[in-house]
Amino acid sequence: MPLKNAQRSFLKAKELRRQKALRAVEDSHLPFSKDRVPTNKHHLRRCISAETSEWKGKNTFKASAIPLAIYFPPYKNEHLVSIRAKERAERSSNLLKSSRSPPGLQEHAIRSKVQHNIRHGRLCATQIKPVPDFKKLHQQMSEKLENAKNRPSTIITPFRFKTNERIRQHHV
Repeated sequence: MPLKNAQRSFLKAKELRRQKALRAVEDSHLPFSKDRVPTNKHHLRRCISAETSEWKGKNTFKASAIPLAIYFPPYKNEHLVSIRAKERAERSSNLLKSSRSPPGLQEHAIRSKVQHNIRHGRLCATQIKPVPDFKKLHQQMSEKLENAKNRPSTIITPFRFKTNERIRQHHV
């Protein structure tokens, strides 16, 4: 019974679409004009109209109705599809579990990871150092300065502007 109702509603919708298309064609027709078709096409039009009279005697093609199974898939197919999807997922997980990487690929991955860490590793030390005791450091530095040998920064040595007569003659 629900299939018949669905078929009826489908046919009704089809008829409504057909009527809408006919109205659109009628609205798109242009008014008659005398010189619409060139005169060199009259012979062609006569030939076409002669052939159409022959076509009227033959049966026109009529497509058979589309089965409702296309619009409403049976429950059996949905059940089979869900079973197939579960089998596919299970098989793919089993294949992933049993698969192995190509020889040397794991070693290469480990080597490249180590190289990457060496190249792009942190340059700063990550250890946290305690804050130094500045009073103690200041006291140690002042003791070193007190114990250091005292030497004046400049030593005064006398010199003369007069040059020796012998040196002066040599340069001349």
